[in-house]
Amino acid sequence: HPANTLSLHDALPICINPLEICRGFSDVRNLAQTLLNNADKGVADKTSGGAEWITLTMPLLVASLLYCRFKGGDECNITTALDLVIKHGDYDLEMLFRNTTTEIQDQWSIFKTSLDAKGAVASIKITLASALQSFLDYKIATVTSYNDFNPVELRKRPIALYIIYSETKADYLAPLMATILDRKSVV
Repeated sequence: HPANTLSLHDALPICINPLEICRGFSDVRNLAQTLLNNADKGVADKTSGGAEWITLTMPLLVASLLYCRFKGGDECNITTALDLVIKHGDYDLEMLFRNTTTEIQDQWSIFKTSLDAKGAVASIKITLASALQSFLDYKIATVTSYNDFNPVELRKRPIALYIIYSETKADYLAPLMATILDRKSVV
């Protein structure tokens, strides 16, 4: 059986963009949930976040991921979605999300309910940035920026998918690995 290799060591890795694979709102929301549910494994400081902050982070992450899908092209990836959150203030995000889709605007509106609580927005953004910090790594940003193959092919016939990374990076890579191995993400 043919084998594919997703490697963070080789010069020519196989790339897979979990966001590009999403077929709609439900898939994007599942991707966000998978990323956040596996985030604490990739964060050295386990005290940042917690279940309530992860829940509060969801609408902002979903809005940002949906926006990147809406823009398409090179912007359709997790790293760009994270960059939007950490490099833009609330007003800038409001302007970006305006005149997009109902789903983006709805998620942004849900997030905006936290704007009145002192310190909540900063905590939400810190939680999100900490949870997804591995996607700011150049190698991870590169291998998740486009697809070298259609993941649907993994279901059509027996195939071996070798994912190679250092054992010492397992926790750091947990959010990425979860998106690749999650059945809902790779349909």
